[in-house]
Amino acid sequence: MEKENYGIKVNALKYQNAGVLNIKGRTGTKRCLVVPIEDNHLFESVNEDGSPKAVYLDLTAFALREAKYEQTHLIKQSLPKEIRESMTKEQLDAMPILGGMKQLVNPSANAAAASNVPFAQSTEDNSNLPF
Repeated sequence: MEKENYGIKVNALKYQNAGVLNIKGRTGTKRCLVVPIEDNHLFESVNEDGSPKAVYLDLTAFALREAKYEQTHLIKQSLPKEIRESMTKEQLDAMPILGGMKQLVNPSANAAAASNVPFAQSTEDNSNLPF
């Protein structure tokens, strides 16, 4: 049985109050994506010393009846039950489509390209944030 592999594309600027900023670090200035954790119902896990360990975004893929632009699924955020139940139908319907999925034709080429992603470092220069 052949396994299906999918490519997922997410527009991170669809997150609430997200922005792109130039942030100065120790070795230079980098363009960075800034996404408020609380505004976007992200889950942050921390190390024993309280430092950030990981930040998770739960997503759900909904199959489309017909593929559009080769995309077979649309991607929306999966909210915690208590938040989802507190929202109206209009609020739930207004949740943005964050991206889409399509089946990969050549997964080995995509895996090789993904391995070249540079490592990101955290900085504490908060003077230029958009909120």
